[in-house]
Amino acid sequence: MDAEAIRSDDIVAFTEELSKGRQPSTVGNYISHLAAIFAVAKPAWGIPLDRQAIRDAQAVLSRMETISKSNQRNRRPTLQELDKLMQHFGERQAQAPRSAPMQKIIAFAIFSTGRQDEITRLAWADFEPDHKRILV
Repeated sequence: MDAEAIRSDDIVAFTEELSKGRQPSTVGNYISHLAAIFAVAKPAWGIPLDRQAIRDAQAVLSRMETISKSNQRNRRPTLQELDKLMQHFGERQAQAPRSAPMQKIIAFAIFSTGRQDEITRLAWADFEPDHKRILV
């Protein structure tokens, strides 16, 4: 579509298609990223996206419960569950040495408290050995 022609009802229609088979929190995340683009498109790139259109669409989608925030998690795995996971992935690593080192990934996830997508997007270039830290 032409950027100037995008209205809130277009965004709502797009979101209805996007939401098929997805949780409202996932769809909300996509729309949040889209809203960030609407916020900077005109000042950064001269693309005339209507910021009010995305705000209006977010209000409608929230009311319709098409988008929502993630449910708060209140459960952590038990030590017994972690032991089972570590044993399973240890056996898997022994059978398929080129598979992902899940034991290390699980330990890193627990101690870093990072989200799955944050952890899996890390690259060696993000590591700062002098400061003993990783830029996420």
